[in-house]
Amino acid sequence: MGNIKSSGFTIIEVSLAITIGALLLGGLMVGITLSIQRQRFSESIHETQSFIQSQFSEVSAVQNDRPADRWCGVSGIPEPVGASSECVIFGRVLTFEPGIVKSYAVVGNDVSNDKNLSLVELFDEAQLYVVGDPSSDKQFAIPWGAEASTATEYKSAGATGGVGALAILKSPVTNSTGLSGSTGLYVVQDSITLPINDIPGHPDWLAQSISGRIRTLEGTIGMCISSQDAIIRRGAIGINPIATQDAVIGVFNEKVNNFSRQDLGCTS
Repeated sequence: MGNIKSSGFTIIEVSLAITIGALLLGGLMVGITLSIQRQRFSESIHETQSFIQSQFSEVSAVQNDRPADRWCGVSGIPEPVGASSECVIFGRVLTFEPGIVKSYAVVGNDVSNDKNLSLVELFDEAQLYVVGDPSSDKQFAIPWGAEASTATEYKSAGATGGVGALAILKSPVTNSTGLSGSTGLYVVQDSITLPINDIPGHPDWLAQSISGRIRTLEGTIGMCISSQDAIIRRGAIGINPIATQDAVIGVFNEKVNNFSRQDLGCTS
């Protein structure tokens, strides 16, 4: 009888083909996973940047999204907030936590500059309060589990220390329509913690005074944002001392407005 030749594959050949296929598929999946993680981290930076920019827009437009029957908290009695009231909205305060940026309304007494005071002195005279109010509070969770470092002010000489909070305030110039004038950026010394009551005799009013606690922002606020993936990625949010949306920058590996991420607190 003649020899019968097999036309199939040996076990070794099949095993080798399966192994190579698994390695190729594994490499492809790793590449897809890394690409998804890069995209998610990019969203974390850009969406955080966009949220902070939106707070500049609200102050510039003097947006009043608090109901008219909510208290101001500075004159001793509840009163409406608006252009016809002595209780007006001056702007917003931003606080920075590891994975969250919070925004609160800032209210105070309407004042006029008849004493030739500086802006910071006028704000102190207005008795500014940060208001804890569900109708106006805003909270932004940095997407995809990314976390942020402590917000720090950087000058040409380097870091000058942590920033308790950042205030975006309208200058208190009085006219027939309420507040007008330019918007400025101010550092709030010490942290803002709400809910807190800082108004004697009114335990149900959640507010904290920032009178005597603000100064003009002189440097650039930097905040390093890190992913929590197996391969850690880092970028930064920078806030320059110009009170427009353009003040807020997102930085990855390239320099933006002459700032690198290392300049803004990402040392590795």
